[in-house]
Amino acid sequence: MTVPWASYQGMPRNGPRDRPSLAEELCEAIARELINSGRIPERKLLPPEKELSTIYGVSRPTVREALLMLQHAGIVAIRHGVGTVVLPRPPTLTNGLDRLCSVETFAREAGETIDTTELEWEAVPADPELATTLEVPLGHPVMVVRRVKALGGKRAGYIIDHIPEGVIPFDLLKDEFHGSTLDVILDHPEVGAEYADSDIEPVNLSADIAERLEAPPGVAALFLNTVVRTAEGRPVDWGRCWYLPKAFRFAVRRRRQIGQRIPPTESRLSLNEEVLAAHFGGR
Repeated sequence: MTVPWASYQGMPRNGPRDRPSLAEELCEAIARELINSGRIPERKLLPPEKELSTIYGVSRPTVREALLMLQHAGIVAIRHGVGTVVLPRPPTLTNGLDRLCSVETFAREAGETIDTTELEWEAVPADPELATTLEVPLGHPVMVVRRVKALGGKRAGYIIDHIPEGVIPFDLLKDEFHGSTLDVILDHPEVGAEYADSDIEPVNLSADIAERLEAPPGVAALFLNTVVRTAEGRPVDWGRCWYLPKAFRFAVRRRRQIGQRIPPTESRLSLNEEVLAAHFGGR
């Protein structure tokens, strides 16, 4: 049975209706006028709820709902006690896998079980590639976790994760590991993992990866190259995954980009430039 790996770019709608809710309009307006415009740079804070309420003339519950929509779309991260941070966007226009969760989670939701075999742990000093990808000094300790994934008793994927020292104690990572390094990281909110930059490409398996998967060398596979980051952009995990397409399917639902779905002329909201200018002037 194929495990679907669904990705939704943009904001979910609650079903067809004549016009979007006020919270959806506010979500669009914030994205268009404050974020996509560059007015609030990446990794900087949006104005607080109270100010956004005044800026757009809406209630704070409406602001809160709109911010949650932006967070669901991967545009911002809401950090309690800090504020709402604008997340970095990839340099190219892509349809990303916007759910930050493990393959075990996707399998469980599909009613399947993923088994882990040939588990290997190795602490290594960061070479130039690791240092560049994880943004750590050369020689920095990195835990490498290799394993084979089996679905229905058949080998279906091979995963290599790289976690730099300082993210989570290596002993704790081993103790809490049940197939996924990402699950352990997400179980520790103090790590601050917020999003992942992922590239997917079709590849032909090299001889060593094919041997791990008991597949013929050169067979087609899906390669997923992912760096998990904090809201500030710090890498906390670099994962490289090879999946046999008979077992895994990556599906993308394409939506209009937030900030472009509702023309400003059709919006019930207006931007209070004076309040916004006062916000920036007070910084």
